[in-house]
Amino acid sequence: MALVCVATAVAYVVLKLLGPHGDPTDPTSGDLEAYYYPVLEYGFGELRHFRLPFWNPHEGCGTPFLAIPQVGFFYPLYLPFLFLDAASAITLDICLHLAIASFSMFLLCRHFGMRPGPALVAGLVYAHHGGMAIKVYFPNHLAPSAWIPVVFLLADRVLERRSPIACALLGAVLGAAMLGGSPQFVYFTGLALVPFVAVRAVSAPRRDGAGTVAIASALLGAAVALGVLLALVRVLPAAEYMRGTWRPPGSLALEGAAVMSISPAVFAANLLSPAPGPDLGRQAYAGTLPLLLAVVGLALWRPRSAALPIAAAGVAAMLYAFGTHAPLFPLMFGMPAGSWFRAPSRALVVFGFAVALLAGGGLHEVLERAGTGRAARPALLLAGAAASLIGAAAWLRVPEARLLAVNCVAGGVVLLVLLLRPAVRVLAVGVLGVLVVVDLFHGQRPRGVLPAELGAHFARYEPFFGEVRQRQGFARTYIRGRFAPDARLYFHSDLAKAGTIHGIWLATDYEPLCETRFARYLQFPGPPVPWSICYLPLDVSRQPSPLVELMGVRFFMVEDGDGPPPDAGGRWKLVRREGGVSLYEDPGAMPRAFVAADVEVIPDAEALLRRMADANLRRVAFVEETAGETLPAGVGGDAEVERYEANRVAVETRAAHGGLLVLTDRWDAGWKAFVDGTPARVYRTDYLFRGVSVPPGVHTVEFVYRPASFVVGAFGSLLGVVGVVLLCLRPRRTTCRRSRIDASMNAH
Repeated sequence: MALVCVATAVAYVVLKLLGPHGDPTDPTSGDLEAYYYPVLEYGFGELRHFRLPFWNPHEGCGTPFLAIPQVGFFYPLYLPFLFLDAASAITLDICLHLAIASFSMFLLCRHFGMRPGPALVAGLVYAHHGGMAIKVYFPNHLAPSAWIPVVFLLADRVLERRSPIACALLGAVLGAAMLGGSPQFVYFTGLALVPFVAVRAVSAPRRDGAGTVAIASALLGAAVALGVLLALVRVLPAAEYMRGTWRPPGSLALEGAAVMSISPAVFAANLLSPAPGPDLGRQAYAGTLPLLLAVVGLALWRPRSAALPIAAAGVAAMLYAFGTHAPLFPLMFGMPAGSWFRAPSRALVVFGFAVALLAGGGLHEVLERAGTGRAARPALLLAGAAASLIGAAAWLRVPEARLLAVNCVAGGVVLLVLLLRPAVRVLAVGVLGVLVVVDLFHGQRPRGVLPAELGAHFARYEPFFGEVRQRQGFARTYIRGRFAPDARLYFHSDLAKAGTIHGIWLATDYEPLCETRFARYLQFPGPPVPWSICYLPLDVSRQPSPLVELMGVRFFMVEDGDGPPPDAGGRWKLVRREGGVSLYEDPGAMPRAFVAADVEVIPDAEALLRRMADANLRRVAFVEETAGETLPAGVGGDAEVERYEANRVAVETRAAHGGLLVLTDRWDAGWKAFVDGTPARVYRTDYLFRGVSVPPGVHTVEFVYRPASFVVGAFGSLLGVVGVVLLCLRPRRTTCRRSRIDASMNAH
């Protein structure tokens, strides 16, 4: 069965995701191309060379890297990224997690007593329904979604057997889901578990007569605690980072959080037949035959203590996905952690989980009743469900309603054969499984493209990047990206994180969870943007403001027509022009590091920005506090970067009267400074950057990035590993002790 799950996952990737049908500019895969691929390529490239990438100096004047919550580099199943290039590893990762999703659902169904055939069909439905298919372009969504069936299986093992090993394994799976995925899907899983655990915990003592609800609850609580501990190496740095972003937990308004919800009408139409258009609506599609079988499963499948709470969780996920179109999402929004997340339609993965499990249960009941006097009831349910679906499709005028009818008729014939002729059971179940897979494959129509297919696309502007790398030193580049897919410099491509992927120093960035200070700094000199993604749509036809010049931008990559400012005179030089794109160089750009002659203290950050907008920032530096220290003032001086690494920078300063060394890399609390080996304070300078007071003469200033949150988090994760190991060893010791006692008693 595992081989079938793997083969089906590989077939989906090869037939649907790879090949010439993909469009590099389609927004479906925009984030995978523009964000996840560059981040994974850079991060694991550093880890491959035994360097922990705490900081990424290539984007946005430097930014925390491991702390960004979008990607978890300590997720155990990301091990292939250490040995493969990121493009190949992403393709393998999709195959792996689709296979995990289907096989883990198979195991869950077998745990509930289903026959192998129905369990396998349920697994294939879960791995390839619409809510899962859309996640292949989002690695941090795919990873935790694949583990949902395992979480339910292990939680039920804890409830049934009060097993420390099951508790340890559940903690390990929860920890892995948090390490590799978005916490939103762990949140969804936790909510879906509430009715399941409540019903199963109450019914468990009556089933086996062992243990108590209190013991089971304690073990489940221990599993959650272990999971959090295991993930602490990611959770603590991410929590610290999120506090400084424009979207800290709990800051979203209801309407903002409800973005990407799905209306009931769109859901109903796509539930019956996947409509052309964006993938958002097709998340509702779980296949025609699975829907028919799910009706049977809901009505007939035992155990009811599993069927009913999982069905309730699926219905709740559907209502939650409606966002403000239904009352559940606004209600949940006001509950603990309810306002942390947006895009309620992502919860449809739980709806697909419920449909898949109930479909497996329905097929199991059909097989159990085939050839007996109890076959009439599932037959009537299937006929009624098929007629209802066909009628609803005609009434709603959904696209491809004829295909829905064909699926109902074909599936009905196969199920009728099952009911009447049990002798052909294996063949009929196999045919049914093929029909389900073909239907789901047809229903999902991804238009994006995987990075493995983008080699030529990523190389299209390599001559420009080659010119920059040859000339740049430590100077930065600005790329005037545009958001129209037909633009030559389309933002949602490798250009969004060109610094990371092409080895240049980029002034801006693409970071959906952008730090508030950086977003404000970028928007202050230019036109406001409707969202905060660490990007500045700079009007390069005008002379850049002092704030832009302070970032040390020397190279400007623009489309023809965006040219240099008319008053730039001979300052700007054309480096390369090709295919409607031009690269300009400003030889007079400010250096990456210098010693300012004067220092002004302005405690109010907004007032400081306004003062900077018309100041000579090469001469005067601005700080917000001095803590009583008198900063030197003089005639300024020179600074030269001697060594530059991601987590360590050494600068030599030469200033006759001392001054404030300004390094135009972003300030962060994790940065420590040493002047000739002596600890020194790092000032938040010029609103965004780093400053260190240097005495007269020649000195070496070293900046070292040491985020305390990572150290504490790593220690917590180590404790979690120890806890899992101890729980796994404890039952073995008990078993061995009992074996010795039994052997002794038998000997006597």
